[in-house]
Amino acid sequence: MTKMINTVPKGFLGPLVKARIEHGDFDPCPYWEMSMEEISLWQSEVDEYRAKGYSKDAIEDFSRTRWAVYKKRIDKLREAHCEYEELRLNTLRNGLLEAFNIDVWDEAIEECEGDSAMDLYNTYSTIATSAKRVRDRHLEDAPY
Repeated sequence: MTKMINTVPKGFLGPLVKARIEHGDFDPCPYWEMSMEEISLWQSEVDEYRAKGYSKDAIEDFSRTRWAVYKKRIDKLREAHCEYEELRLNTLRNGLLEAFNIDVWDEAIEECEGDSAMDLYNTYSTIATSAKRVRDRHLEDAPY
């Protein structure tokens, strides 16, 4: 996770939100994967303990005791993941709204076929451009 840029880099053609996407500002955070690694580490500990030949009850007690420790870390990582993702998506949405001056977020989310921020940017751009043309055509045809 890099520090988010606040200005369009010199020589960059496009809105700030696109520069941020290309900079990696909207890349997914690693916290969810880290929480999954914690689960693997816990499982490895239990497997090692089991391999030593302890009784089923001893293994279950060990597993519960170790799980309590790991669960705290897992919960913190997942909470941080949710907070980061919410901030990331809100910042992306606001950046797209600022860049295109039209809110087509819901349509872009529904129509986007990729899973990257750039895929969403491109979908949003296409829908926003089309919606603006329709809006402008209605304005031209309006009787004044």
